[in-house]
Amino acid sequence: MENVASRVYQSLGRLKSPLFRGSLLRSASVLERHGTDESYHAARIPDAVAVATCEADVQAVLRTCNDYGLPVIPYGAGTSLEGHIHALRGGVSLDVADMNSVLS
Repeated sequence: MENVASRVYQSLGRLKSPLFRGSLLRSASVLERHGTDESYHAARIPDAVAVATCEADVQAVLRTCNDYGLPVIPYGAGTSLEGHIHALRGGVSLDVADMNSVLS
C-alpha cells in the first residue's frame, strides 16, 4: 500500500502542468507555516503547498488530489484557533489567500 507522501510525489508532475498556473511549494519554511496555526496543537505539516490564483487552479488541485486519493487542507490566513489547517494525514495545503474575489 502506497503512503500519502509517495502519492503526493507522483501527483507533483501533474500539478506542474499548464492547467495549474499557481505555485507548488515544498520548502520547509512554507510547509511549517501552512501546518502551524494559532491553536495550542503541535504543528502537523502538509507534504506540499499549492498556491491557487484563480478558480482553475483550485479545480486542478482538487481534481489531482481526488485522482491520487490525497487529503486537501484549505488554507486562508492561517489564523485557526482549533487546528483546522493541520495536515493530520499529510496531503496538500491549498492556499487561497491570493485569490481576490468570492464566486457565487
